[in-house]
Amino acid sequence: MIFSRPFRIVIIDDDESILNLLWKYLSQISGDEITFSAFTEPEEAMAFVEQHQVHIVITDLHLEDRNGADIITRCLKMEKGIQVIALSGDDRLLTAIDCFNRGAKYFLNKPVDKEAFQETIKSCVDFLDLWHKLLKNKLSSQSSRSKNEEEDKEKKEELALN
Repeated sequence: MIFSRPFRIVIIDDDESILNLLWKYLSQISGDEITFSAFTEPEEAMAFVEQHQVHIVITDLHLEDRNGADIITRCLKMEKGIQVIALSGDDRLLTAIDCFNRGAKYFLNKPVDKEAFQETIKSCVDFLDLWHKLLKNKLSSQSSRSKNEEEDKEKKEELALN
């Protein structure tokens, strides 16, 4: 199922020191519930996202070869339920509003605060867990309804034969 664990996270940043830091922060909270991959090349990362079930994408907005805001848009156009977290050293309100308007779930400023980052990841995981539970319940109720409808049909057929 698309919302089942482990959740896969992709980190995109052209600064390897940021990737290493975020990797460290994720390692401290991940356990068996999260797997993650890091990329310095946006196109390589997006190819990975297109080919795999990715749940969360963390992207820098100011990449060498690409505008990170375009990555937000591209992820959401895939219609795979990807939660996008935007990172930027640009702390202007307009930057955060642009990310929100493009559909980013969260916006974090650089330097990235460890607690804020980990809390953001936990919020994304909680959101995905909620959807998993909702869909599981929906599937279960549809299955029960189908079973009841089938039993009703069998009873009607039995009555028709008598």
